[in-house]
Formats: sequence, C-alpha cells, structure tokens
Amino acid sequence: MLIGIDPLHVPDLSSILRSIGHGDEIAVADANLSRLQLSQAAGAA
Repeated sequence: MLIGIDPLHVPDLSSILRSIGHGDEIAVADANLSRLQLSQAAGAA
C-alpha cells in the first residue's frame, strides 16, 4: 500500500516501479530538488 500517495498517481507510479530492475535507482523528490543537486549526487555515488 502506498500511504499518502494521491490515488490518481498510483497507476503511473506502479508501472514505473514494475519496470525498474535490480540495481536501478529511483529518486523520490519534490519540485524544489534541482538538476544540479541530482548531478552532484550522481557524481558522488
């Protein structure tokens, strides 16, 4: 169960979660997370 997730988004989110495989990564972020922060985090990993 996805608690606190808008039911309108559940089909899309479920599809994405089903399509990712082992070793794939997913970022759960809000609109305030910039591309610069993502690229810096990816470079640090």
